[in-house]
Amino acid sequence: MAKKKASAADLGLPNDKEILDEYYRLSTLFEDLPERQLGIARKLIVRAAFLAITIDRLEADIAENGYKETYQNGANQSGIKRSAAAELHVTYSKNLFAVMKQLADLLPKDAVSTGNEPDEFDLF
Repeated sequence: MAKKKASAADLGLPNDKEILDEYYRLSTLFEDLPERQLGIARKLIVRAAFLAITIDRLEADIAENGYKETYQNGANQSGIKRSAAAELHVTYSKNLFAVMKQLADLLPKDAVSTGNEPDEFDLF
């Protein structure tokens, strides 16, 4: 019998198909973890899914509206500042990288390539 997929509410995610799809996509990468580690990973996967899709949406907003916006504080003070979407993009990107590092640390060491291992060409 096929295992029923959890709903967005069950996972603590907003009711958003893209985020839920990203959660399940990421979950497949960690499905072979022992149950104890999978319990830890689930919350991180929820966070990563939310951040990844939100970052994609922020990037679309930045592409459409630009990286900067004008502001007006009272009658005599105005200028240009980084847009709210750009500010969030920076913050969310840092958070996503931190979450993905934590998730990668849960994987068995032989499952994660650091890029420093010799490949078949180097061994030749």
